[in-house]
Formats: sequence, structure tokens, C-alpha cells
Amino acid sequence: MNENPVATVEEIITLSSGCVLEPWFAAALRHPFSKQTLTKNECHTLDGILDFRLELRDAQVWKSGQAAYEAWADEQIRLSTIELFQREVSGVRPVYDTFPIKGACRDVGGLDGRVRTFMAPEQRYACVDPYLSAISDINLQPNLTAVYPELTRPVNFVCGVAEHLPIADRVFDTVHMRSVIDHMYEPERALSESGRVLKPDGQIIVGVSVEGGERGILSMKERAREMLRFVLVTIGFEKYRDHHVWHPTWPALKQMIENAGFTCVEHIGRMPASSMCVHSRVARQHMR
Repeated sequence: MNENPVATVEEIITLSSGCVLEPWFAAALRHPFSKQTLTKNECHTLDGILDFRLELRDAQVWKSGQAAYEAWADEQIRLSTIELFQREVSGVRPVYDTFPIKGACRDVGGLDGRVRTFMAPEQRYACVDPYLSAISDINLQPNLTAVYPELTRPVNFVCGVAEHLPIADRVFDTVHMRSVIDHMYEPERALSESGRVLKPDGQIIVGVSVEGGERGILSMKERAREMLRFVLVTIGFEKYRDHHVWHPTWPALKQMIENAGFTCVEHIGRMPASSMCVHSRVARQHMR
């Protein structure tokens, strides 16, 4: 008798009592390291959420940054007004007008799933995020749900990290990675994992702030700002500590994407001399 039998789709859905998973997504879940079918003993839950977060060796910088981000996110959601959320939506809408989310979407670090605002209701969507409380108490946030009514609908959500996605190969048409790659401990591995769960003709949407404009060279103003931040943190002003794991330049980001077997098909965002936010549509190199 097998003492650790494979978990059925029905058992996985039942275990995820804090988040109603759709059968197609439950069937696609795998062990984050081995990528094998889940056994019952591997289906750990915390507060009714399937928890696939694994210890990352030497990842203290990431852990402290993640904790700081979660505290900041909780405060922002609590204090934000309807008007602020409306500005958020209007600010990112041009991204999805330019780069529509096609087919089934895997949202890496997607928080509470706000990108669903820019998707058709019938599109498949799933989110992997290390932030366990991202989808809790949604109905207690009226300002948020007034602008993002999609958040009141059930969502496929599991806790996990981008470097070790608990997903089978070739499931999704789009992998969405906006405002997250600079928080990742191993961004190269995260891109590789995103490619693994992507269908052969799929796309990755990457959005991130890059430093130094098109050439990746910091201006004197940027250098002075970072020096001032360093001094303030050194003398005890913790609120100025930068909790991002790294800050890409545009050339470094493109090289990293290419090293993972992809190419930037197109991007939006002007390239001034200073830092800016850039969004790119990424495809496998053989799809160029």
C-alpha cells in the first residue's frame, strides 16, 4: 500500500479551503522542485491556501525585502482612496492596450489579481505569489473592489516563488511579470521557469523600472540620490532603505531575457537619460 498516494484533483481543491481552485488549475499543480505530480503529503496549506514557498538558501535580502513590501502593501491598501485606485487603472491601461493578455494567463507575483481588469471574464487566470495574505479580506476593502470588481470573484491562487513555480510544463499562453522581477532573488531562474510553463507560441509581459535610460548609465542626479539614501539608512532612517533585491538597467534586462532563450519583441516607454518604467513583450527566440 502506497503510504504517500498521489493527490487527486478533488483532494487538492478540498485542501484549498481558503481559495476556490478551478479543476484545470488544480490538475496543473506540481511539486515546485521535482515538477512531479503532487502527493497528499506535499499539499501543505496555511490559512486554507496551498503553500509552495520553499526555503531559498542565502536569501536573507529577499526575505527582508518581501517582509517590508508586504507591510507597505497592507498600508497602501488600507489608506488608498477610490481616486487613487482609478489613477492606477488608467496609468497601466496603455500597457494592456499595447500588449493584450492572450489566452490562459499565469500571473507571477500578481498580488490579488488586479490584472484581471484587463482580461475577458472567460480567460483562464492563475496567480502565484509569496504574499500569503494577498487575497484575504478582499470584501472588507470597499475602495479597492469598487474600482476592481473582478477581485470579488474566485481566483486561482497559491503561495509560491517565481524561481520554483509549482506548475506543469506548457500550460499558459501568457506569463505576466509586471513590477516584480526587481524583487526576485534569482531573476534568471524566474525567467527560465516562466518559459517552462509557457506554451511554445506564448508570450511574457515584463514591466519594471530600469536605471540609466537606454544606455544604462546613471545620471549624476541618480548617483547623488542613491548616495543620500545610503547615508540616511546608515544613520538610522530605515524608511529610506531600498527593499528591492536589484535594479536592472535596460541593457542588462535585455541580456538576461536573451540568456533565458527569449527576445524582446517590442517595448513601450521612452528612454530618457534617467530611470524610467519600461514594459516589454517577450517571445521565444525562434518565434521572432
